[in-house]
Amino acid sequence: MARRKYYDDYYRTAIKTTGGMKVKSKKGDIGTKWWSKRFIAILNSYGWETRLQRGKRYARVGQVLRVNIDSNVVSADVQGSRKKPYRISIEFPRLGDSAWEKIVKQIISTKGLVAGMLAGEVPSELENAFKQGGASLFPQSGDEINMNCTCPDYAIPCKHIAAVFYILADRLDDDPFLLFELNGKRKEELISAISKNNDGNIPENKENNNDKSVAVEELNNFWKPPDLHIPVENVRKNTLSPLKKYPLPMEFNDPEIQYMLELYYNRINENLKKIKEDLV
Repeated sequence: MARRKYYDDYYRTAIKTTGGMKVKSKKGDIGTKWWSKRFIAILNSYGWETRLQRGKRYARVGQVLRVNIDSNVVSADVQGSRKKPYRISIEFPRLGDSAWEKIVKQIISTKGLVAGMLAGEVPSELENAFKQGGASLFPQSGDEINMNCTCPDYAIPCKHIAAVFYILADRLDDDPFLLFELNGKRKEELISAISKNNDGNIPENKENNNDKSVAVEELNNFWKPPDLHIPVENVRKNTLSPLKKYPLPMEFNDPEIQYMLELYYNRINENLKKIKEDLV
């Protein structure tokens, strides 16, 4: 990370924006969930506390114009004191396939962890699941995060990058699956990996059986639809998802709910087709 030269307009007031992204917190800490607070605490532990504080106001008044998350890479536009917004890029360490395979097995073998995540929570056991999988949920040092900003500020992270960190912390409150994406695994990929591993008769952890492991049968019941006693002749060749035919009420119109229901409907449809094929 190259350092930048000090510049004359360092203390100039940032150009006011309209329609920028703002965190929910008006004062004090940003991030209310334990995992959001831990995200910021980890960044502060790198010796960045003073630098991060400079970005809080930017995150509150809407100076962050855009944030895009593509796996473990974050790009953003932040309006500073110059007319053209600064371009930000933040790259978090990406875990490899072998590490994810171990982590997924640990997640499945930890009772209540999957259900908690699907409920929008992050049980504290998740950090241990990563550790047992030989990885870390959060970067272990600042050197593992590659950061760049087009501003001429000499400090890394500058206040523009810091503002983006706070926007991420605020988003983590509402979408804990972002923790996985910042490690290189999208939500859909994670759910698919858990589902596939669950189909493979993952054994119970008999060495740690005091409410810390989950029976295979329990996981199967969670991820697979119940047995349906439907006459084969009533199964249509091209089953239309109920979500298409009967849209959810507005209060349930949540992408996560829709995704999970679609997953179950697809499983049901596949199982019904197999039943029909076996009986033909």
